[in-house]
Amino acid sequence: MDIADVTRLLPHEPPILMLDRVVDIEAGVSGVGKRLFHADDACFRGHFPWRPVLPGVLSIEAMAQTALVVLMAEYHEQLAAGPDLPLGYLARVQEMSFQRAIEPGQEISFEVKVEKRVSQFTILRCRATRDAELCVKGRLAVALDRKELEAALARRRESAPQTSREEGD
Repeated sequence: MDIADVTRLLPHEPPILMLDRVVDIEAGVSGVGKRLFHADDACFRGHFPWRPVLPGVLSIEAMAQTALVVLMAEYHEQLAAGPDLPLGYLARVQEMSFQRAIEPGQEISFEVKVEKRVSQFTILRCRATRDAELCVKGRLAVALDRKELEAALARRRESAPQTSREEGD
């Protein structure tokens, strides 16, 4: 999925949108978000002026966004983010470990894999890597009310204009 697909699934916008694309998606199961960080990205201003480093919380945000894209990909064909749809939320951060700094000029892979689902919560194993070196690892839980999402999509289908098709001779 390129950036256009990602922005159809997520309500985020720059500067908080942390992904350029998502690859290797198995809808509802796993995927890899990618982002090439640039020196002029807003996330580096002031952190730190003499050596820009991505704040750890934004690494977590990128993994959570990747997780939501993987979960929303199950509805990809019929979905476009909008105010009528429920939002997915980061619900829990567990066992997060920061191994290497993420700096401008690096392309980072944010890998997520579903471990289990409990009601509206999905628990995922996550990691961020650059050039196959581990930067961050841990577990996240995201909340996404699938029943509410499916109901909102049904309302969209019901309110969509119906097109009639005339049969030819």
